[in-house]
Amino acid sequence: MIEQALLLGPRRAIAGVLTKPDSTETSNKIAVLILNAGLIHHAGPGRLHVKLARKLAELGIASVRFDFSGVGDSPARIDNLPIWEVATREPQEVMDDLGRRGFRYFVMAGICSGAYGTFQTAMRDNRVVGGVLINPQEVTGDTTMESKVWSQRYWSNSIFRPKAWLNLFTGKIDYGRLFRTLRQSFVRLVQSPKRDKPETEHIVRAEIKKLIERGASLLFILSDNDVSREYVDVILGSESDSLKATGRLNITTIERTDHLFKHRDRQNEFIQKFCDWLTGIQLNGLQ
Repeated sequence: MIEQALLLGPRRAIAGVLTKPDSTETSNKIAVLILNAGLIHHAGPGRLHVKLARKLAELGIASVRFDFSGVGDSPARIDNLPIWEVATREPQEVMDDLGRRGFRYFVMAGICSGAYGTFQTAMRDNRVVGGVLINPQEVTGDTTMESKVWSQRYWSNSIFRPKAWLNLFTGKIDYGRLFRTLRQSFVRLVQSPKRDKPETEHIVRAEIKKLIERGASLLFILSDNDVSREYVDVILGSESDSLKATGRLNITTIERTDHLFKHRDRQNEFIQKFCDWLTGIQLNGLQ
């Protein structure tokens, strides 16, 4: 295994680490891009990204874990580019650099906000052949779905959990979010069914279909008690089974873990699921 520190992008300001097998030839010219989880350094929560990159190298797959501008080892940008635009432009800049090193295809992965960058970059760049969305809670930048997601969580999960009721009466709950959810649920009930534009989940679903039709593969990795489970349920809706039937959309859940997979055993399970999936899509024609 070889690990090499790099400065990437047109300004050579995006700090990253390329991890690759000892051999000069990497599997199928694929590189995995591992995005920051929020403001956490490119090592990842509990060094999860380091462990994932090294396991991928054992399988003959190169990866780059890098810091977005203003995070970790990368200095802030000087052009005041909006953060949502940075999340898609900088991965493409990294791919440009890796393309000059001989890589042709890219798989992107990210936790939470990293899932946003993964999804949006995949939509914009045909070089992305796979995306791993880990505990996503928003992939559009549109927060209007928050009340729908939390409403589903309250009605399908919390209402049946004694601990949730205990939290309600002891103050261990976000009352602001609860009341916003109730208010928005009421508004949806009394609103006219006629809408001027498609709802966000329909837009996301259509974009997922476009990615699948393009030949890209998606994997959702979800923590068992994370709100991302309800988010994925909402965006996929009644088409979940038909999308999974294509073989290019997979959903897996890791039990007894938190949003960032801090426990070592859960990290190992996460890495195994990731690698099993990636090996599978490589067998689907990326030669």
